[in-house]
Amino acid sequence: VNMSVLLSESWPTKTRAIAVGSLLTSYQAGVFASGMLVHLSSNWRLSFAFGAFPIVLTAVILFLMQEKSKQTPFEITPQVVSDKRSLVVGSVLFGSLLIAYWASISWIPTWIQDLAGTLGQEKSTATMWHGIAAVGGCFVAGPLVTWMGRIRTMILAFSLAFMSTVSLLLMNKEFSWWVYMNYALLGLAIGTAQAVLYIYLPELFPSKI
Repeated sequence: VNMSVLLSESWPTKTRAIAVGSLLTSYQAGVFASGMLVHLSSNWRLSFAFGAFPIVLTAVILFLMQEKSKQTPFEITPQVVSDKRSLVVGSVLFGSLLIAYWASISWIPTWIQDLAGTLGQEKSTATMWHGIAAVGGCFVAGPLVTWMGRIRTMILAFSLAFMSTVSLLLMNKEFSWWVYMNYALLGLAIGTAQAVLYIYLPELFPSKI
């Protein structure tokens, strides 16, 4: 979140949406990598060790990134009232996305494994499909926002997420490759929605907030 805000403050407006969308591919690439690690190794400690690697990057961030200049306190004005409305709107939008995202990545792979009825690697394979499709969603979000606008792209992404979820849970009575494809479609929708919101939310508020 912090990185997307910093990028939004410093990147040129014309290509900002593409830049933020590209940045978020790293988040979804981590989802893909986690599925790959589980797929290749049953040692959960190894997965956690790889997950701890970003701690090393904090030193790089500490020495190479510069903090934006501090802003002076601001008074309560009509703009502040508008900012409160933006906070409510942004919280509802992003909160709904987070609930949907973590439900999809936490519970649906387990449901897929139960649907398969085996002790195989369907769960980790599904997570990989979801992650790589979400990376694609983050990539296409920037161009879509530039072409269609933020609101229309958000509506498209949320609608696609809803339809793919309904299709996944109601139209798959037994396990098949279509389950992977359907879950990947959900990942594409969520990746797009996530990127659009990371592009949209920083623009709701002035830099001092």
